[in-house]
Amino acid sequence: MSGKALPAQASSRSVASKAPVPKAEVEDDDDDNFDDGGRAAEEIGKTFTYRATLSAAESAALESFRRRDRSEDDEQELNPLSAKQRNATYADIRQPVHSRPLGSGAEALCITASSSGNVLAVGGRHGTIQLLHPHTLEPMDTLVVAELGAPAGGGGGGGAGPRPAAANGAKGGANAAAGGAAAGRGGGNSGGLTGSDGVVTSLAFRPDVSGSRMQNVLLAAQADAIVHVHVGTKRVLHVQRESGNRINTLAMRADGRMFASAGSDTVVRVYDEAAAPGGAACRTLDHGDGVTTTGHTSHVFSLAWQPDDPQIILSGGWDNRVLVWDLRVHRSVRSISGPHICGDALDISPASGAGAPASSPLVLTGSWRATNPLQLWDLGSGRLLTNLPWWQPEPDGCLPYAARFGTGAAAGLVVAGGSGAKPMVRVYKLKAPGNCDLAFTVLTNRPVHATAQVQGFAAAPSTPGRAGAAATAEPCVAVACDNEVHLVSLSTAIHGPVPAAAAHAGGH
Repeated sequence: MSGKALPAQASSRSVASKAPVPKAEVEDDDDDNFDDGGRAAEEIGKTFTYRATLSAAESAALESFRRRDRSEDDEQELNPLSAKQRNATYADIRQPVHSRPLGSGAEALCITASSSGNVLAVGGRHGTIQLLHPHTLEPMDTLVVAELGAPAGGGGGGGAGPRPAAANGAKGGANAAAGGAAAGRGGGNSGGLTGSDGVVTSLAFRPDVSGSRMQNVLLAAQADAIVHVHVGTKRVLHVQRESGNRINTLAMRADGRMFASAGSDTVVRVYDEAAAPGGAACRTLDHGDGVTTTGHTSHVFSLAWQPDDPQIILSGGWDNRVLVWDLRVHRSVRSISGPHICGDALDISPASGAGAPASSPLVLTGSWRATNPLQLWDLGSGRLLTNLPWWQPEPDGCLPYAARFGTGAAAGLVVAGGSGAKPMVRVYKLKAPGNCDLAFTVLTNRPVHATAQVQGFAAAPSTPGRAGAAATAEPCVAVACDNEVHLVSLSTAIHGPVPAAAAHAGGH
Protein backbone atom coordinates (compact mmCIF):
# COMPACT_ATOMS: atom_id res chain seq x y z
CA MET A 1 0.00 0.00 0.00
CA SER A 2 2.80 2.34 0.85
CA GLY A 3 4.51 1.66 -2.45
CA LYS A 4 1.49 2.56 -4.56
CA ALA A 5 0.18 6.00 -5.38
CA LEU A 6 -3.27 6.73 -4.07
CA PRO A 7 -6.01 7.56 -6.56
CA ALA A 8 -6.58 11.31 -6.88
CA GLN A 9 -10.01 11.07 -5.30
CA ALA A 10 -8.77 9.11 -2.33
CA SER A 11 -5.84 11.45 -1.87
CA SER A 12 -8.04 14.50 -1.76
CA ARG A 13 -10.38 12.86 0.71
CA SER A 14 -7.53 11.85 3.03
CA VAL A 15 -6.30 15.44 3.04
CA ALA A 16 -9.79 16.63 3.71
CA SER A 17 -10.01 14.25 6.68
CA LYS A 18 -6.93 15.79 8.28
CA ALA A 19 -7.87 19.45 7.63
CA PRO A 20 -11.47 20.43 8.44
CA VAL A 21 -13.24 21.99 5.50
CA PRO A 22 -15.73 24.83 6.07
CA LYS A 23 -19.29 23.63 5.97
CA ALA A 24 -20.21 25.68 2.87
CA GLU A 25 -17.36 24.17 0.89
CA VAL A 26 -18.29 20.62 1.86
CA GLU A 27 -21.89 21.20 0.77
CA ASP A 28 -20.76 22.70 -2.55
CA ASP A 29 -18.41 19.74 -3.13
CA ASP A 30 -21.26 17.29 -2.68
CA ASP A 31 -23.67 19.30 -4.84
CA ASP A 32 -23.90 17.75 -8.30
CA ASN A 33 -25.39 20.99 -9.68
CA PHE A 34 -22.51 23.18 -8.54
CA ASP A 35 -20.96 25.22 -11.38
CA ASP A 36 -18.07 27.62 -10.91
CA GLY A 37 -19.02 29.62 -14.01
CA GLY A 38 -17.06 27.67 -16.54
CA ARG A 39 -20.00 25.53 -17.59
CA ALA A 40 -22.23 28.62 -18.01
CA ALA A 41 -19.60 30.37 -20.10
CA GLU A 42 -19.23 27.26 -22.24
CA GLU A 43 -22.99 27.12 -22.86
CA ILE A 44 -23.08 30.83 -23.80
CA GLY A 45 -20.20 30.26 -26.19
CA LYS A 46 -22.20 27.61 -28.00
CA THR A 47 -25.09 29.97 -28.73
CA PHE A 48 -23.27 33.30 -29.29
CA THR A 49 -22.51 34.13 -32.91
CA TYR A 50 -20.45 37.04 -34.19
CA ARG A 51 -22.31 38.83 -36.98
CA ALA A 52 -21.44 41.71 -39.27
CA THR A 53 -25.02 43.05 -39.23
CA LEU A 54 -27.74 43.46 -36.60
CA SER A 55 -31.20 42.00 -36.73
CA ALA A 56 -34.18 44.31 -37.20
CA ALA A 57 -35.06 44.11 -33.49
CA GLU A 58 -31.47 44.84 -32.47
CA SER A 59 -31.28 47.79 -34.86
CA ALA A 60 -34.50 49.22 -33.44
CA ALA A 61 -33.20 48.84 -29.88
CA LEU A 62 -29.90 50.50 -30.81
CA GLU A 63 -31.65 53.43 -32.48
CA SER A 64 -33.86 53.90 -29.42
CA PHE A 65 -30.75 54.00 -27.24
CA ARG A 66 -29.10 56.48 -29.56
CA ARG A 67 -32.16 58.72 -29.46
CA ARG A 68 -32.04 58.73 -25.69
CA ASP A 69 -28.32 59.40 -25.79
CA ARG A 70 -28.90 62.35 -28.13
CA SER A 71 -31.57 63.59 -25.70
CA GLU A 72 -34.32 63.48 -28.30
CA ASP A 73 -36.67 62.59 -25.50
CA ASP A 74 -39.37 60.04 -26.32
CA GLU A 75 -41.28 60.73 -23.12
CA GLN A 76 -44.92 61.60 -23.65
CA GLU A 77 -45.91 65.15 -22.76
CA LEU A 78 -48.28 65.45 -19.84
CA ASN A 79 -49.73 68.70 -21.25
CA PRO A 80 -49.32 68.81 -25.05
CA LEU A 81 -50.25 71.94 -26.98
CA SER A 82 -53.20 72.11 -29.31
CA ALA A 83 -52.52 71.45 -32.99
CA LYS A 84 -52.85 75.16 -33.78
CA GLN A 85 -50.34 76.16 -31.10
CA ARG A 86 -47.99 73.29 -31.93
CA ASN A 87 -47.83 74.18 -35.62
CA ALA A 88 -47.09 77.88 -35.18
CA THR A 89 -44.35 79.10 -37.52
CA TYR A 90 -43.28 82.73 -37.12
CA ALA A 91 -46.49 84.32 -35.82
CA ASP A 92 -45.91 88.07 -36.03
CA ILE A 93 -42.44 89.14 -37.26
CA ARG A 94 -41.09 92.07 -35.26
CA GLN A 95 -38.06 94.32 -35.50
CA PRO A 96 -35.76 95.40 -32.65
CA VAL A 97 -36.41 98.88 -31.31
CA HIS A 98 -32.65 99.51 -31.10
CA SER A 99 -29.55 97.81 -32.50
CA ARG A 100 -25.89 98.45 -31.76
CA PRO A 101 -22.94 97.09 -33.78
CA LEU A 102 -20.05 96.26 -31.48
CA GLY A 103 -17.29 96.90 -33.99
CA SER A 104 -14.88 94.82 -36.00
CA GLY A 105 -13.53 91.77 -34.20
CA ALA A 106 -16.01 92.07 -31.32
CA GLU A 107 -18.27 89.21 -30.35
CA ALA A 108 -21.09 89.34 -27.80
CA LEU A 109 -21.03 86.00 -25.99
CA CYS A 110 -22.80 86.91 -22.74
CA ILE A 111 -25.01 89.72 -21.50
CA THR A 112 -26.57 90.86 -18.22
CA ALA A 113 -28.41 93.86 -16.79
CA SER A 114 -27.91 95.46 -13.39
CA SER A 115 -30.75 95.00 -10.92
CA SER A 116 -31.22 98.78 -10.67
CA GLY A 117 -31.65 98.93 -14.43
CA ASN A 118 -29.05 101.55 -15.18
CA VAL A 119 -26.46 99.60 -17.16
CA LEU A 120 -26.20 96.67 -19.56
CA ALA A 121 -22.95 94.66 -19.67
CA VAL A 122 -21.84 92.66 -22.72
CA GLY A 123 -18.87 90.30 -22.56
CA GLY A 124 -16.91 88.83 -25.43
CA ARG A 125 -13.53 88.06 -26.89
CA HIS A 126 -10.24 89.79 -26.13
CA GLY A 127 -11.22 90.23 -22.50
CA THR A 128 -13.54 93.16 -23.16
CA ILE A 129 -16.76 94.08 -21.36
CA GLN A 130 -18.82 96.79 -23.04
CA LEU A 131 -21.21 98.81 -20.89
CA LEU A 132 -24.27 100.05 -22.77
CA HIS A 133 -27.14 102.35 -21.90
CA PRO A 134 -30.17 100.07 -21.44
CA HIS A 135 -32.60 102.56 -23.01
CA THR A 136 -30.72 103.22 -26.22
CA LEU A 137 -27.73 100.82 -26.31
CA GLU A 138 -25.45 103.86 -26.51
CA PRO A 139 -21.90 103.01 -25.34
CA MET A 140 -21.19 104.09 -21.76
CA ASP A 141 -17.75 102.59 -21.12
CA THR A 142 -15.48 99.66 -21.95
CA LEU A 143 -13.66 97.47 -19.44
CA VAL A 144 -10.58 95.56 -20.55
CA VAL A 145 -10.06 92.77 -18.06
CA ALA A 146 -6.28 92.74 -18.42
CA GLU A 147 -6.13 96.43 -17.52
CA LEU A 148 -8.20 96.18 -14.37
CA GLY A 149 -6.00 96.75 -11.34
CA ALA A 150 -6.81 95.89 -7.74
CA PRO A 151 -6.47 98.87 -5.34
CA ALA A 152 -3.77 98.85 -2.71
CA GLY A 153 -6.29 99.31 0.10
CA GLY A 154 -9.75 100.50 0.97
CA GLY A 155 -13.09 98.82 1.41
CA GLY A 156 -14.26 96.07 -0.88
CA GLY A 157 -17.62 94.56 -1.63
CA GLY A 158 -19.61 92.73 0.98
CA GLY A 159 -18.03 94.61 3.89
CA ALA A 160 -14.54 93.19 3.41
CA GLY A 161 -11.41 94.74 2.04
CA PRO A 162 -10.32 93.83 -1.47
CA ARG A 163 -8.04 90.88 -1.93
CA PRO A 164 -4.82 91.82 -3.73
CA ALA A 165 -4.66 90.30 -7.15
CA ALA A 166 -1.85 87.97 -8.07
CA ALA A 167 1.23 89.91 -9.03
CA ASN A 168 1.28 88.80 -12.62
CA GLY A 169 0.35 90.85 -15.64
CA ALA A 170 -1.81 89.25 -18.26
CA LYS A 171 0.25 86.74 -20.21
CA GLY A 172 -0.26 85.26 -23.63
CA GLY A 173 -3.15 85.38 -26.06
CA ALA A 174 -5.11 88.50 -26.78
CA ASN A 175 -4.39 89.99 -23.34
CA ALA A 176 -0.60 90.21 -23.58
CA ALA A 177 -0.35 93.63 -25.19
CA ALA A 178 -3.00 95.14 -22.93
CA GLY A 179 -1.34 93.64 -19.86
CA GLY A 180 2.00 95.16 -20.84
CA ALA A 181 0.40 98.55 -21.35
CA ALA A 182 -1.26 98.37 -17.95
CA ALA A 183 2.04 97.50 -16.31
CA GLY A 184 3.68 100.43 -18.06
CA ARG A 185 1.13 102.77 -16.49
CA GLY A 186 1.80 101.33 -13.06
CA GLY A 187 -1.37 99.21 -13.16
CA GLY A 188 0.35 95.86 -13.48
CA ASN A 189 -2.26 93.96 -11.45
CA SER A 190 -4.49 92.18 -13.91
CA GLY A 191 -7.10 91.09 -11.40
CA GLY A 192 -5.55 87.66 -11.59
CA LEU A 193 -7.19 86.95 -14.96
CA THR A 194 -4.80 85.40 -17.44
CA GLY A 195 -7.09 83.40 -19.66
CA SER A 196 -5.29 81.99 -22.65
CA ASP A 197 -7.79 83.35 -25.17
CA GLY A 198 -9.16 86.25 -23.17
CA VAL A 199 -12.81 85.28 -23.68
CA VAL A 200 -15.29 86.59 -21.10
CA THR A 201 -17.69 83.66 -20.89
CA SER A 202 -20.23 84.81 -18.31
CA LEU A 203 -21.36 87.93 -16.45
CA ALA A 204 -23.57 88.51 -13.41
CA PHE A 205 -24.37 91.67 -11.48
CA ARG A 206 -24.55 91.55 -7.72
CA PRO A 207 -28.02 92.81 -6.67
CA ASP A 208 -27.95 96.44 -5.59
CA VAL A 209 -28.80 96.65 -1.89
CA SER A 210 -30.58 99.78 -0.73
CA GLY A 211 -28.29 101.92 1.43
CA SER A 212 -25.14 100.05 0.42
CA ARG A 213 -22.18 102.06 -0.80
CA MET A 214 -21.27 99.33 -3.27
CA GLN A 215 -23.64 99.41 -6.22
CA ASN A 216 -23.08 98.08 -9.75
CA VAL A 217 -20.66 95.31 -8.78
CA LEU A 218 -20.13 93.00 -11.74
CA LEU A 219 -18.82 89.42 -11.70
CA ALA A 220 -16.97 88.33 -14.83
CA ALA A 221 -15.72 84.84 -15.68
CA GLN A 222 -12.60 84.45 -17.80
CA ALA A 223 -10.75 81.13 -18.09
CA ASP A 224 -10.38 79.80 -14.51
CA ALA A 225 -10.99 83.10 -12.70
CA ILE A 226 -13.96 85.12 -11.43
CA VAL A 227 -13.28 88.83 -11.04
CA HIS A 228 -15.50 91.15 -8.96
CA VAL A 229 -15.27 94.69 -10.32
CA HIS A 230 -17.00 97.94 -9.49
CA VAL A 231 -17.98 99.20 -12.90
CA GLY A 232 -18.06 102.86 -11.89
CA THR A 233 -14.47 103.03 -10.63
CA LYS A 234 -13.11 99.97 -12.52
CA ARG A 235 -11.69 98.71 -9.23
CA VAL A 236 -11.22 94.98 -8.74
CA LEU A 237 -12.65 94.05 -5.36
CA HIS A 238 -11.48 90.46 -5.29
CA VAL A 239 -10.79 87.44 -7.49
CA GLN A 240 -11.56 83.75 -7.12
CA ARG A 241 -9.65 81.08 -9.03
CA GLU A 242 -10.76 77.58 -9.98
CA SER A 243 -7.55 75.88 -10.99
CA GLY A 244 -7.96 73.47 -13.90
CA ASN A 245 -11.45 74.66 -14.76
CA ARG A 246 -12.75 76.75 -17.64
CA ILE A 247 -15.73 78.61 -16.23
CA ASN A 248 -18.72 78.65 -18.59
CA THR A 249 -21.46 80.11 -16.43
CA LEU A 250 -22.17 82.22 -13.33
CA ALA A 251 -25.48 82.58 -11.48
CA MET A 252 -26.18 85.05 -8.68
CA ARG A 253 -28.84 84.21 -6.13
CA ALA A 254 -31.61 86.80 -5.92
CA ASP A 255 -30.61 87.97 -2.44
CA GLY A 256 -26.98 88.42 -3.48
CA ARG A 257 -25.65 86.36 -0.58
CA MET A 258 -24.46 83.49 -2.76
CA PHE A 259 -23.44 82.86 -6.34
CA ALA A 260 -22.50 79.72 -8.23
CA SER A 261 -20.14 78.80 -11.05
CA ALA A 262 -19.68 75.79 -13.31
CA GLY A 263 -17.70 74.81 -16.38
CA SER A 264 -15.44 72.28 -18.00
CA ASP A 265 -14.50 70.28 -14.90
CA THR A 266 -18.19 69.31 -14.37
CA VAL A 267 -18.25 70.64 -10.79
CA VAL A 268 -20.78 73.19 -9.50
CA ARG A 269 -19.24 75.53 -6.94
CA VAL A 270 -21.24 77.75 -4.61
CA TYR A 271 -19.66 80.82 -2.98
CA ASP A 272 -21.00 82.52 0.13
CA GLU A 273 -20.41 86.24 -0.46
CA ALA A 274 -22.03 87.22 2.82
CA ALA A 275 -19.84 85.01 5.01
CA ALA A 276 -16.56 85.18 3.09
CA PRO A 277 -16.34 87.76 0.28
CA GLY A 278 -13.75 86.64 -2.22
CA GLY A 279 -13.23 83.37 -0.37
CA ALA A 280 -13.17 79.77 -1.48
CA ALA A 281 -16.30 77.88 -2.47
CA CYS A 282 -18.44 76.91 0.50
CA ARG A 283 -20.05 74.06 -1.44
CA THR A 284 -18.51 71.81 -4.08
CA LEU A 285 -21.26 69.86 -5.81
CA ASP A 286 -20.03 66.91 -7.84
CA HIS A 287 -21.97 63.79 -6.81
CA GLY A 288 -25.37 62.32 -6.01
CA ASP A 289 -26.52 59.54 -3.74
CA GLY A 290 -24.82 56.93 -5.92
CA VAL A 291 -28.09 55.14 -6.60
CA THR A 292 -30.59 57.41 -8.32
CA THR A 293 -28.52 60.57 -8.81
CA THR A 294 -24.95 61.39 -9.77
CA GLY A 295 -22.83 64.39 -10.67
CA HIS A 296 -22.24 65.77 -14.15
CA THR A 297 -20.04 63.89 -16.60
CA SER A 298 -19.37 66.67 -19.12
CA HIS A 299 -19.22 70.46 -19.49
CA VAL A 300 -21.83 72.50 -17.61
CA PHE A 301 -23.17 75.57 -19.43
CA SER A 302 -26.11 76.87 -17.43
CA LEU A 303 -27.19 77.38 -13.81
CA ALA A 304 -30.47 78.54 -12.30
CA TRP A 305 -31.46 79.20 -8.68
CA GLN A 306 -34.89 78.09 -7.46
CA PRO A 307 -36.83 81.32 -6.72
CA ASP A 308 -38.97 79.65 -4.02
CA ASP A 309 -36.14 77.83 -2.22
CA PRO A 310 -32.71 79.49 -1.88
CA GLN A 311 -31.11 76.13 -1.07
CA ILE A 312 -31.92 74.62 -4.49
CA ILE A 313 -29.92 75.22 -7.67
CA LEU A 314 -30.16 73.52 -11.07
CA SER A 315 -27.43 72.87 -13.61
CA GLY A 316 -27.34 71.58 -17.17
CA GLY A 317 -24.87 70.93 -19.96
CA TRP A 318 -23.54 68.48 -22.49
CA ASP A 319 -24.34 65.26 -20.62
CA ASN A 320 -28.06 65.48 -21.51
CA ARG A 321 -29.21 65.96 -17.93
CA VAL A 322 -30.42 68.72 -15.68
CA LEU A 323 -29.38 68.08 -12.09
CA VAL A 324 -31.20 69.44 -9.05
CA TRP A 325 -28.80 70.21 -6.17
CA ASP A 326 -29.77 70.72 -2.54
CA LEU A 327 -27.21 72.72 -0.56
CA ARG A 328 -28.51 71.24 2.70
CA VAL A 329 -27.28 67.76 1.77
CA HIS A 330 -24.41 68.85 -0.54
CA ARG A 331 -25.44 66.64 -3.48
CA SER A 332 -27.85 66.20 -6.36
CA VAL A 333 -31.28 65.00 -5.29
CA ARG A 334 -33.10 64.74 -8.62
CA SER A 335 -32.41 64.77 -12.33
CA ILE A 336 -34.22 65.55 -15.57
CA SER A 337 -33.08 63.40 -18.48
CA GLY A 338 -33.01 64.71 -22.02
CA PRO A 339 -31.98 68.38 -22.36
CA HIS A 340 -28.71 68.97 -24.24
CA ILE A 341 -27.77 72.46 -23.05
CA CYS A 342 -24.98 74.41 -24.75
CA GLY A 343 -25.62 77.95 -23.49
CA ASP A 344 -27.64 80.01 -21.04
CA ALA A 345 -30.76 77.93 -21.65
CA LEU A 346 -31.99 76.78 -18.23
CA ASP A 347 -34.44 78.66 -16.04
CA ILE A 348 -37.01 78.15 -13.28
CA SER A 349 -40.36 79.88 -12.84
CA PRO A 350 -41.73 80.33 -9.30
CA ALA A 351 -44.55 78.00 -8.28
CA SER A 352 -46.79 81.06 -8.07
CA GLY A 353 -45.65 82.42 -11.45
CA ALA A 354 -47.78 82.62 -14.56
CA GLY A 355 -48.24 79.25 -16.20
CA ALA A 356 -46.90 77.28 -13.22
CA PRO A 357 -48.95 74.74 -11.28
CA ALA A 358 -49.50 75.76 -7.68
CA SER A 359 -47.60 72.80 -6.25
CA SER A 360 -44.40 72.86 -8.28
CA PRO A 361 -42.31 75.35 -10.28
CA LEU A 362 -41.73 75.02 -14.00
CA VAL A 363 -38.31 74.30 -15.48
CA LEU A 364 -37.50 75.67 -18.94
CA THR A 365 -34.78 74.04 -21.04
CA GLY A 366 -33.40 74.94 -24.45
CA SER A 367 -31.51 72.14 -26.16
CA TRP A 368 -29.12 72.68 -29.07
CA ARG A 369 -30.88 70.18 -31.34
CA ALA A 370 -33.56 70.13 -34.01
CA THR A 371 -36.18 67.88 -32.38
CA ASN A 372 -38.20 69.31 -29.49
CA PRO A 373 -35.50 71.76 -28.42
CA LEU A 374 -37.66 73.97 -26.17
CA GLN A 375 -39.36 72.18 -23.29
CA LEU A 376 -41.21 72.74 -20.02
CA TRP A 377 -40.72 70.32 -17.12
CA ASP A 378 -42.25 69.83 -13.69
CA LEU A 379 -39.53 70.39 -11.09
CA GLY A 380 -41.12 68.17 -8.45
CA SER A 381 -41.50 65.05 -10.57
CA GLY A 382 -38.98 65.70 -13.35
CA ARG A 383 -41.69 64.86 -15.91
CA LEU A 384 -41.95 66.50 -19.32
CA LEU A 385 -44.98 68.79 -19.45
CA THR A 386 -44.92 70.52 -22.83
CA ASN A 387 -42.84 70.82 -26.00
CA LEU A 388 -43.04 74.44 -27.11
CA PRO A 389 -43.34 75.05 -30.87
CA TRP A 390 -39.99 75.57 -32.59
CA TRP A 391 -40.66 75.59 -36.31
CA GLN A 392 -37.59 75.91 -38.54
CA PRO A 393 -37.61 77.09 -42.15
CA GLU A 394 -34.96 74.51 -43.00
CA PRO A 395 -33.22 71.60 -41.25
CA ASP A 396 -31.13 72.86 -38.33
CA GLY A 397 -32.09 76.40 -39.29
CA CYS A 398 -31.97 77.61 -35.68
CA LEU A 399 -30.91 75.60 -32.64
CA PRO A 400 -31.45 77.23 -29.21
CA TYR A 401 -28.53 78.61 -27.21
CA ALA A 402 -30.57 80.83 -24.87
CA ALA A 403 -33.92 80.38 -23.12
CA ARG A 404 -35.32 82.39 -20.20
CA PHE A 405 -38.58 83.05 -18.40
CA GLY A 406 -39.78 86.63 -18.22
CA THR A 407 -39.88 88.24 -14.79
CA GLY A 408 -41.72 91.15 -13.19
CA ALA A 409 -44.05 92.78 -15.71
CA ALA A 410 -42.95 90.13 -18.23
CA ALA A 411 -43.88 87.16 -16.03
CA GLY A 412 -45.58 84.50 -18.12
CA LEU A 413 -43.36 85.08 -21.14
CA VAL A 414 -40.67 82.76 -22.52
CA VAL A 415 -37.83 84.20 -24.61
CA ALA A 416 -35.54 81.91 -26.61
CA GLY A 417 -32.98 82.31 -29.38
CA GLY A 418 -30.28 80.36 -31.12
CA SER A 419 -27.89 79.83 -33.98
CA GLY A 420 -27.94 78.27 -37.43
CA ALA A 421 -28.58 79.29 -41.01
CA LYS A 422 -31.70 81.21 -39.90
CA PRO A 423 -30.95 82.61 -36.43
CA MET A 424 -33.87 84.17 -34.59
CA VAL A 425 -35.45 85.12 -31.26
CA ARG A 426 -38.90 83.88 -30.33
CA VAL A 427 -41.19 85.21 -27.62
CA TYR A 428 -44.03 83.08 -26.21
CA LYS A 429 -47.02 83.87 -24.03
CA LEU A 430 -47.33 81.04 -21.49
CA LYS A 431 -50.81 80.74 -20.00
CA ALA A 432 -50.38 77.27 -18.51
CA PRO A 433 -48.55 74.07 -19.35
CA GLY A 434 -50.24 72.90 -22.53
CA ASN A 435 -51.49 76.39 -23.36
CA CYS A 436 -48.80 78.60 -24.90
CA ASP A 437 -48.99 80.95 -27.87
CA LEU A 438 -46.07 82.08 -29.99
CA ALA A 439 -46.32 85.87 -29.69
CA PHE A 440 -43.75 86.98 -32.26
CA THR A 441 -40.42 86.27 -33.89
CA VAL A 442 -37.41 88.53 -34.46
CA LEU A 443 -35.16 87.47 -37.32
CA THR A 444 -31.49 88.25 -36.69
CA ASN A 445 -28.51 88.31 -38.99
CA ARG A 446 -26.13 86.72 -36.52
CA PRO A 447 -26.26 83.82 -34.02
CA VAL A 448 -28.02 84.52 -30.73
CA HIS A 449 -25.65 83.70 -27.86
CA ALA A 450 -27.52 85.08 -24.84
CA THR A 451 -30.43 87.24 -23.71
CA ALA A 452 -31.12 89.44 -20.69
CA GLN A 453 -34.34 91.08 -19.62
CA VAL A 454 -34.13 94.76 -18.80
CA GLN A 455 -36.90 95.80 -16.46
CA GLY A 456 -38.86 99.01 -16.44
CA PHE A 457 -37.36 100.85 -19.39
CA ALA A 458 -39.17 103.11 -21.82
CA ALA A 459 -37.00 101.54 -24.46
CA ALA A 460 -39.61 101.40 -27.19
CA PRO A 461 -41.18 104.41 -28.89
CA SER A 462 -44.74 105.28 -28.02
CA THR A 463 -47.04 102.50 -29.11
CA PRO A 464 -49.82 103.80 -31.38
CA GLY A 465 -53.28 103.19 -30.03
CA ARG A 466 -52.22 102.62 -26.42
CA ALA A 467 -53.01 105.50 -24.11
CA GLY A 468 -50.11 106.61 -21.96
CA ALA A 469 -47.71 104.28 -23.70
CA ALA A 470 -45.05 106.97 -23.96
CA ALA A 471 -44.97 107.36 -20.18
CA THR A 472 -45.15 103.66 -19.41
CA ALA A 473 -41.91 101.82 -18.86
CA GLU A 474 -42.19 98.52 -20.71
CA PRO A 475 -39.81 95.59 -20.16
CA CYS A 476 -37.51 94.69 -23.02
CA VAL A 477 -35.08 91.91 -23.76
CA ALA A 478 -31.48 92.60 -24.77
CA VAL A 479 -30.12 90.08 -27.26
CA ALA A 480 -26.40 89.36 -27.74
CA CYS A 481 -25.98 88.43 -31.41
CA ASP A 482 -22.36 87.80 -32.22
CA ASN A 483 -21.03 91.26 -33.19
CA GLU A 484 -24.19 93.23 -32.43
CA VAL A 485 -26.71 93.77 -29.65
CA HIS A 486 -30.47 94.26 -30.14
CA LEU A 487 -33.16 95.58 -27.83
CA VAL A 488 -36.58 94.00 -28.34
CA SER A 489 -39.76 95.35 -26.76
CA LEU A 490 -41.96 92.82 -24.99
CA SER A 491 -44.97 95.12 -24.97
CA THR A 492 -47.05 93.32 -27.60
CA ALA A 493 -46.38 89.95 -25.99
CA ILE A 494 -47.60 91.28 -22.63
CA HIS A 495 -50.60 93.33 -23.77
CA GLY A 496 -51.40 91.70 -27.08
CA PRO A 497 -51.37 93.28 -30.54
CA VAL A 498 -52.89 96.70 -30.97
CA PRO A 499 -56.12 96.66 -33.02
CA ALA A 500 -55.61 97.97 -36.55
CA ALA A 501 -58.16 100.78 -36.13
CA ALA A 502 -56.52 101.99 -32.93
CA ALA A 503 -53.07 101.81 -34.50
CA HIS A 504 -54.30 103.84 -37.49
CA ALA A 505 -55.86 106.42 -35.20
CA GLY A 506 -52.70 106.62 -33.14
CA GLY A 507 -50.70 107.25 -36.29
CA HIS A 508 -52.68 110.47 -36.83
